Amino acid sequence: MWRDYQEIVAITLHQPWAALVALQGPKGKRYETRSWAPPRGMLKPGDYLAIHASLQSWPETARELGPAEAARLKMNCLRAGVHTDVHLIYGCVVAVTRYLGAVRTDSMKPSEREAMFGDWSFGRWAWELELVESIEPPVLATGHQKLWWWATGSHDGPRRKGQLAL
Repeated sequence: MWRDYQEIVAITLHQPWAALVALQGPKGKRYETRSWAPPRGMLKPGDYLAIHASLQSWPETARELGPAEAARLKMNCLRAGVHTDVHLIYGCVVAVTRYLGAVRTDSMKPSEREAMFGDWSFGRWAWELELVESIEPPVLATGHQKLWWWATGSHDGPRRKGQLAL
């Protein structure tokens, strides 16, 4: 179980994508698309991956996307049960997933639902995730770019990456 580890790998996602990954059931986001593959030494299939919601607010993300793309994303989020105007959590770990592997986006065809919530452009990577647990209440954490190590609880002294809690 992921709680047995002092640290697990984490990734920071902007909202609403972090909330979509944290959704239970068929409405949740199963693939996270990235321009880069996970570093082999840091994340391998079967590992736990914490999902951290960045501090960037929905209005900031909407401005970056532009009016048409933001409206489309907002509508698709509402269909999935994620309300972009309220209830989005920022600066917290919101879920723990199991990383199942990554494939090039051009080697698979996403479902209609997945296509709504990712950038499936040629040459990108689709990371397959399996939701293990939505974290309630979310845990405040400082995120970072790329992958980083999240301390799953309070600990005394230094720790090694992936070290089991005693």
